[in-house]
Amino acid sequence: MIRSEKRANLRLLRHSDLTASLPEGDAVNENQSVAEEHVIELEGASEIDRSFEAKQIAMRALANREHSRGELVQKLARKGIDRDLACAVVAELADDGLQSEGRFVESFVRSRIERGYGPILIRQELRQREVGDDHIDEHLTHDHAFWTARASRAVEKRFKALPETRDEWGRQARYLSRRGFPAELIYASLGDQR
Repeated sequence: MIRSEKRANLRLLRHSDLTASLPEGDAVNENQSVAEEHVIELEGASEIDRSFEAKQIAMRALANREHSRGELVQKLARKGIDRDLACAVVAELADDGLQSEGRFVESFVRSRIERGYGPILIRQELRQREVGDDHIDEHLTHDHAFWTARASRAVEKRFKALPETRDEWGRQARYLSRRGFPAELIYASLGDQR
């Protein structure tokens, strides 16, 4: 409602500028200052509109799944929202508890572990999403036995059996390496075939 009234005022202002005869002296300055006030009001409304639009985009994204702050800012920037405004909107959503870096990292790590990814790849993907190391370290706290079991499970799911030959061992080791498991976990899960 406010937005349409301001647009109507702008149209009237433009129309009156075109049809009115030009007053002399101080009256010109008064008309200019009134016109400038209307333009300033409209610019303020458009800033509010952009902020509202940015918040709506971010909330729709969060309704689908958790996002990191960096992801939301990038998503808003791709939609044409100014980066400073995007950062302010995301900070506001975080203050309201609608966006949480901790919730995002927790769900992301759980999802990647269930898909059979290792700690190296998970850490790399979180850093690409601009998540801080403190959040990453908090949620990647599993011990060596846990990751060894996960690597073994990934091999069983993909290859159905442990390697019997050196070539099979190499193929399975490369697979685990691509999935983000470090060498010590690969040797622990596949055995030593050197």
